[in-house]
Amino acid sequence: MYVNDKEMVFIGCLNYNNRERYDIMMRQFEQCGMSEKSHFYSGCKLSDSRIQSLADIYPDINNHTKKCWSCMFGHLDMMRDFVQSSTEDYMICCEDDIILDRDFKNKLDDLMITVREKNIDLLLLGYLITYPILSEQDTNEFRYRGKHIYVDLEIGEKIDYRFYEYGFEIWGTQMYMVSRSYAEKMVQQYADGIWLLENYGKAQFSADWILTKESPSRQLIYPMLAIEDGKTTYEHEGQSEFHRLSHSVHICANRNINYIDI
Repeated sequence: MYVNDKEMVFIGCLNYNNRERYDIMMRQFEQCGMSEKSHFYSGCKLSDSRIQSLADIYPDINNHTKKCWSCMFGHLDMMRDFVQSSTEDYMICCEDDIILDRDFKNKLDDLMITVREKNIDLLLLGYLITYPILSEQDTNEFRYRGKHIYVDLEIGEKIDYRFYEYGFEIWGTQMYMVSRSYAEKMVQQYADGIWLLENYGKAQFSADWILTKESPSRQLIYPMLAIEDGKTTYEHEGQSEFHRLSHSVHICANRNINYIDI
């Protein structure tokens, strides 16, 4: 899609047969003025041959593992469509359980200036973390890489978007941006399922173990342009609490950030 007709960004949203989440995401894209340029993908079924062929060999593989693979292939299939059927320079991948910044379109347009200047090929825009990232110094978890100042003309305030390199402690694929070259690399290496077949039992095959970790120059921004909606429940109470905090902490972290009310 064209963001304010200045930068070319393709947006893909993973929605696995959930009409309620589809409607919520579509309303958000409409509020941001991006509905016509946003693409929805139905995901990868558990019966997909890339999953089923391995399940036939190892019948003890549980459904949780299959669902992780399904999510991973869903992201990869979005990237493959981006690579094969579009001409945009960058792609934004997102999931359907997020809340967007109300001014998402204008902020993305502005941030793309810095993305191009820094030649970033992987940038997290929404992820799971239970505290705000405020330091402009290197820490044990992050390496500060500068900031982009966005001026909100409507309220007459500026917002500092800070860029950080991150390690393996950041999880979640709520929303992230990749360059065309990075998407091509991921699709070529993982999308056909051969890597999974050859490496089963040796390494994790999950979107936030691979897709958001393979770039040596990966970065994230804070404040985030999207946060998880806080509604997802998990059988493990620790996971549920982690996801709840990853929502509630950031709703009030910055007085100038206004997320869409869903």
